[in-house]
Amino acid sequence: MSFFKNKLFAIVGLLLACSPAAFAYDPPKGGIFLPSIYSPWSLATSATVTGGDSPWASLMNPSALAGTELYQIEVDYTGITDFGTGTQGWGSAASIAFASPVPYGVWGTSLQFLTVPSTMTSMPLGTVGTFNASFAKDLLPNLHLGTALHVSLGSNGNSGWGLGFDVGLTHFLGDLGAFKDARWGIALLNAGKGYETSPLPSGILGGSASAYPSAFTLGLGIRGYLIQSYNWNLDTALDLWTPGFEDLNGSVSIGLDYRHLASLRVGWSAGYQDINANSGRSLIPSVGLSGTIPLDKGPAAQGRQSPDASLSPSVAVAPLYDSLYATSAGVNLKYGVEDKTPPVINVKLPVPFRGI
Repeated sequence: MSFFKNKLFAIVGLLLACSPAAFAYDPPKGGIFLPSIYSPWSLATSATVTGGDSPWASLMNPSALAGTELYQIEVDYTGITDFGTGTQGWGSAASIAFASPVPYGVWGTSLQFLTVPSTMTSMPLGTVGTFNASFAKDLLPNLHLGTALHVSLGSNGNSGWGLGFDVGLTHFLGDLGAFKDARWGIALLNAGKGYETSPLPSGILGGSASAYPSAFTLGLGIRGYLIQSYNWNLDTALDLWTPGFEDLNGSVSIGLDYRHLASLRVGWSAGYQDINANSGRSLIPSVGLSGTIPLDKGPAAQGRQSPDASLSPSVAVAPLYDSLYATSAGVNLKYGVEDKTPPVINVKLPVPFRGI
């Protein structure tokens, strides 16, 4: 276990040393939110590297899908608006994602699309589409590793593109102090060429905007249950992010869950450079509701009917910059065959004597 952690930290350290010092960090408004704006689950949680085994979570930690045994299809839509208080118009963000477990790991693919009008000055990101391909594997029962490659194409006056890869790790700790079923994660996102257009929109610091989302972004987080019972579960997550290694963002969320069938989640995030520049980033928490509906059967998988299936809807609302809000809805379908085989335990009585 320590071997794999040392390897990951070595890779992160090498990428940090090789990242160009010439990167002028000045993201446009909304650029920091970009990976988490597509899904109601990520909006409610805020940016996190410990989001669970769903496609939305793999955008912020590619190891997230390593533990899934079921096929997944996830469809999400987010509307971005000031609810008519100004003249910023309506923006849209949408995502469709798939997870495919195979004997040697889990493949994931997703397509995200964002478009905002030119009147949306509080989120001047234009139009951009991103294709992601990821692979995750459980190297050990309590250690998951993943990597992803993504390409972005779009326009914001003129065309732009970006190409990068992500690497992430999730380590399951078990009970840790007050936390039950604790886990921690680390991820390096957007190592490569960040998405940029020319001419660039204005950044939060007053200059021409840097890539969005920021290239070479490191995230570190921990999650665990404060209450864990048959009926009620209360968990909390804490994450720190260093976009471009030139800023510090923090996010915290807390979720109340009833029998894993219905849950309420509240999330909050803030960034040093946003506060320092008085950029208008809202400090109001995000709120999300989600549920899980067990199904009698799912679509056919590998030529046979899926005995294990569930449908999970979710809605969320989150403040962005100035008067802008994101309202999101999504649904996740899981289907396939879960491994419910209990471990085989051989007991010999009487126990052989092995003393001296």
